[in-house]
Amino acid sequence: MRVLVCTVVHHTTDARIFRRQIGALREAGVQVVAIAPWTHHYLDDPAYQRIAIPRAVGRRRWSAWRAARARISALAPGAQALVIHDPELLLVLPWRELQRLKVRVIWDVHEDLAAALEVKAYLPPLLRRLLVPAVHLLEHWAERRATLLLAESAYAQRFSRDHQVVLNLPPVPDSFPTRARQRQAIYVGSITRARGLDAMLEMAPVLAEHGITLRLIGEAQSAEDRVRIGATPNVRWDGALPNAEAMLEVEQSMVGLALLQDLPNYRHSMPTKILEYMAAGAAVVATPLPLSRSVLAEDGVLLPSFDGVAPAAAAAVIALCDSEEYREAKTRAAFARVREHYNWQRAQDEFVMAVRG
Repeated sequence: MRVLVCTVVHHTTDARIFRRQIGALREAGVQVVAIAPWTHHYLDDPAYQRIAIPRAVGRRRWSAWRAARARISALAPGAQALVIHDPELLLVLPWRELQRLKVRVIWDVHEDLAAALEVKAYLPPLLRRLLVPAVHLLEHWAERRATLLLAESAYAQRFSRDHQVVLNLPPVPDSFPTRARQRQAIYVGSITRARGLDAMLEMAPVLAEHGITLRLIGEAQSAEDRVRIGATPNVRWDGALPNAEAMLEVEQSMVGLALLQDLPNYRHSMPTKILEYMAAGAAVVATPLPLSRSVLAEDGVLLPSFDGVAPAAAAAVIALCDSEEYREAKTRAAFARVREHYNWQRAQDEFVMAVRG
């Protein structure tokens, strides 16, 4: 079986797409061609075919859409399925050609798009509000044209039909990671204010007084934020890393941070970064979003509110770094919890079967 995978938005460090899903397909003997904004660093690995296209960033999207459509048209003959990860691709796919070639289109839904518009800073506020009904129309149109896979059970309420859920879960090792850990609090993911950047930068000088480094891994989404990060003492930031490398960094950190704001897009989304921290044996400090509370239970530190995040988070990090016994009690229990209940090994077969149809 030959499967095309396409994204114009996601960075090629994205774990769900490029580590979990493609990895599961390759383990199952599926031939994969990945059309994505690859850089030369990632093109060197011959494990599967990589086709490089421009990346859609902010309002600069047309060249990425045009390139994606052209590559899909060229590669569709001989393919049995196309997995897309960006709703905007629904608007530019060569639908007639794919239908003629009997290529099944699978849309992996791993974002509440209407809710996500709230944090798209490159769109004017009025346009964001106007786009919400258009997004709902697009989603219902897609139900009639594509197979939908939902990364969250909560996404089901957005659609009129039933769709398979394949949760966005991390792979979990058989035993607790035992690497030596630095006095370091780490954040992995897209670096934005909505995901806690302001609080983390406010924490950094306080953590420095206790010999604790703040480590950021990911892309900063604005030039202003990149300047702020560079100007803040006690912050180590090297940009995005492949997920496997990022998780090795987490395994060497005492604490993982998930300080997301209380926004609709995060309120009902599985906190995958928290699960990754748990699987890597780092103690978790998180804001009290509903699913974060459900996933962590008592096995991490949930802040009491969304007010005063930086002081509360700094105090929690310091307490975890200063007490190995306290930290170990949290991390061991969290690891056992994620391994039993939130393990990608349990979901990957469901994903492969869904793609095979």
